[in-house]
Amino acid sequence: MHGFFTWHPLWLLICFVGLAVLLFLFGAMSLRRFMRQAQADSNTMPIPVFLSTLATTWALAFGFVASDIWSVNNQAAQAASAERSSLSRLLGMTQIEALNDGILHQQLTVYRSSVSQFEWGRDLNAAPNSEVEQALQAIRMGLLARADAGNTPDTITARMIDDFDELQDARNERLAIGASNINAYKWCFLIVFSLLVQLAVAAIHADRLQGGRRAVGWYAIMVAMSLYVLALHVNPYTGASSVHPQILFSMQL
Repeated sequence: MHGFFTWHPLWLLICFVGLAVLLFLFGAMSLRRFMRQAQADSNTMPIPVFLSTLATTWALAFGFVASDIWSVNNQAAQAASAERSSLSRLLGMTQIEALNDGILHQQLTVYRSSVSQFEWGRDLNAAPNSEVEQALQAIRMGLLARADAGNTPDTITARMIDDFDELQDARNERLAIGASNINAYKWCFLIVFSLLVQLAVAAIHADRLQGGRRAVGWYAIMVAMSLYVLALHVNPYTGASSVHPQILFSMQL
């Protein structure tokens, strides 16, 4: 299910339009069946107030799922900001006016490019990339070599090592968010509730066929568009409002 939410927004839109059509057909068929039952015995139909109970439950379930998705998106933005900050500090230390370490600067640049092109840009942070791992190892060895040389104050070396550790922690958090499994049960829960509410809409409008068709149609569109908006935000590294790797290039270093 994780791969489904990485599709292009246009393909996702087509899928959810199909969901709206299916939900409408389900409601229309239920409406005809309830109409026949209501004609036989009107006491078998629920009262209109019953719809508000199911609709409120659906809204609460939708809110819980949406809250989880927004929380993950916020975590992704914070991890990206932390990674950018650590990388910026390390790059700043390698400048000519600071330590003038061209080799370490090149290693950091390779890391940034590898993350942007492969790990983040191509794989959407679903798994670690070997080229990024190699770049990290090169940075690690460069910092150790500078510490062994002894020509850098210990406080500066310790600060650079701390920044490197924070860079790795931010990357690990980014990868953990990208590789996290989508809870399919929450989506199944929403779809089942959507069907139940559609049944209630059809049952309450059993005495007016034309009005009932409009009601189930409007409800089908509302559900499909609501779920579509959620689907666009499930993966924080793809979609219209995703966190892009260009944030790592925002510093002029």
